[in-house]
Amino acid sequence: MSKNSKESGFEAILEAISLMNKEEKETLITNITKMDFDLADKLRASMYRLKDLQFITPQMMSEFLREVKTESLAKALKLEEEEVRDGILAKLPKSIREDILFFIQKKLPKSQALEAHQEVMLIYSKMIDDERLIISRDDKLV
Repeated sequence: MSKNSKESGFEAILEAISLMNKEEKETLITNITKMDFDLADKLRASMYRLKDLQFITPQMMSEFLREVKTESLAKALKLEEEEVRDGILAKLPKSIREDILFFIQKKLPKSQALEAHQEVMLIYSKMIDDERLIISRDDKLV
């Protein structure tokens, strides 16, 4: 099996997991852990990706922004690819986008960006698990 097909298979698994509720995710990861601990560990680490903020509704984005510090989000976004960062910034209100761009342009130690990323991801993953954020790549919520 080629590396690309393994990566696309892994991405497909992550995509399927993102559509599950918290209990289904936990059950699946528990079952995978019994068969392949390393794969389960890799899945756990990749289940929540900041780049998926691009796929939440404006209302969910507003709720997320109430929970997370603007400066922390900006620092976390410094670690994302420019395309991802631009996709997320496009979803933000102009004033918040300008604030985040201000913080993004500031130089800071990578350790601070990593710390902010961890802080933001804790909030992000909790909101997903609580079903307050729903990732919908096809823009269909029912």
